[in-house]
Amino acid sequence: MPYIFRIESNLPVGTGTIIDLNVIDTWSPTVSATNDVIIESIPIIISGTDDDDQAANLQALQKIIDDAAYYEREPSAYDAQETWLSWQTADETSGRSRLIRSMSIAFDNGPWFNCGTGNIALNIKATLALGVQSWWERLNRSGSNVSGTVIPMLHPFDLGTVNGDAPARMALLTLDGTAPFGPEVIEAYMGIRSERRHGDLTNFVPIWEIEDGTVIAATDTAAATEAGASPNAMANNCHETTFATVPVFWGRSLINLDDVTADFEDNFGRYFVMWRGKTDAGTECNVRVDFVLAGTDTLLTGDLFTVDSGGDWCVKETGLIVTLPPAAGKTRLDVPETYGFEIAASREAGAGSLFTDCILLIPIDEYFVKYEWPETGLVAAPTNPFLQIAVGPDDTEAALLSDVTGDEPRDTTPPIIEGPGIPIGDCYAYFITTEDLVGTHSIGGTIDVDVYMNWRYHSLRGAG
Repeated sequence: MPYIFRIESNLPVGTGTIIDLNVIDTWSPTVSATNDVIIESIPIIISGTDDDDQAANLQALQKIIDDAAYYEREPSAYDAQETWLSWQTADETSGRSRLIRSMSIAFDNGPWFNCGTGNIALNIKATLALGVQSWWERLNRSGSNVSGTVIPMLHPFDLGTVNGDAPARMALLTLDGTAPFGPEVIEAYMGIRSERRHGDLTNFVPIWEIEDGTVIAATDTAAATEAGASPNAMANNCHETTFATVPVFWGRSLINLDDVTADFEDNFGRYFVMWRGKTDAGTECNVRVDFVLAGTDTLLTGDLFTVDSGGDWCVKETGLIVTLPPAAGKTRLDVPETYGFEIAASREAGAGSLFTDCILLIPIDEYFVKYEWPETGLVAAPTNPFLQIAVGPDDTEAALLSDVTGDEPRDTTPPIIEGPGIPIGDCYAYFITTEDLVGTHSIGGTIDVDVYMNWRYHSLRGAG
């Protein structure tokens, strides 16, 4: 008994072509661990009730072949113009679909067209050669859609359970900082962490409060209370460096993993490291964050960055990507938990203080998204920014920063995305956003977040 498959294209938008095909049951779909383009050779039977019906089938099939080629050769016309191979069982409410990247047909030998009488055979045997994305996915955004207002500094954002058996496609991420939410969104970072890989997600500590660490002696640094620092149960919520006696570049603060948690294994992973702090108005400092062991041995040296925030809190990239623990995780080595970060700084101008609030760890070992407003932007940043980041079915990545109405696009710089997709299982997302190129960041501001995804499957009969 043949399988019934559907091939559907949508070109132009809203005027799609659909054809249902009987696939001979000698075909078995390829299962792939990666979402590469593979070639499927599918034996089919094209059935019609009469010549007109069969001619319509052949014309529709040829139209779909052209549509698939159009998708590939016209990258500026990607909007909802894909061609899909789809299938579902009788009792499924939604089926699986594979994106078609190329398509051709070869007719079998035989009387598929009878030149003597002019009739088309009512059953035509042929073989389709399809170049398809190897993973199947649900066509609509029927996966998790999470919408809510979140504090934009690595507070856990529950994505729920991601179904399927392959990483999900992030069809669309939107970040809206306009009223009534809060700060503008000019730059954004998002990391996703799954329970399958990392254990108890509630035990993960992405914000290392510097006051939980220690002050390096005789460096003009002490715990202090400062408005706008990230909250903590401790009375002092940052470290202040006055540079009263040591203005030159010197180690000021130290914080280790065992200062912030006792749940070490639930905090293992690979991270993009950022620093949050500020300088007094009129003061400029150079800062560097190093990854260290036991506060004495430098494992990785960070990049030197300048802080001249004019009294506003900001976040800065440290140039560090670290792995905790700094050893192969599957070896079960008993690694000491005294590895962490040392903050060194100097005052280059002015007479004020440097305030270090915290070290921020953004997970990157599963899925990481970064968007930066280009410093050489040809137009001004929007005053009511609305950031959209999308991944197409062929894994094309795009970003659009515009006014909240969407009428005034300001930037289309592609995002930086690492990872094959949103991991399956229970997931948390962690966000940091900035309000300008200086990295200005308000701890009290909130943003509205929407995450849409399409679940994906290694095989035709994926789970979920």
